[in-house]
Amino acid sequence: MARNRLLNLEKAIELQRTRRKSISLPAGIDGSKAKAKFKDGLLEITLPKLEKSVRHTVKIEEG
Repeated sequence: MARNRLLNLEKAIELQRTRRKSISLPAGIDGSKAKAKFKDGLLEITLPKLEKSVRHTVKIEEG
């Protein structure tokens, strides 16, 4: 009986570890570089911003 309780507890803990949640990222976030870390019951998510595009000026010659 105690062994069944231990197995049920282990199964419940494993289920908690495998939960999944998805969210939509706001514009301006580079999802391919997102990172997540779970330690000591705390979930830390890093969502880097996309690099800003650099404006280029092109001189148009007459001719």
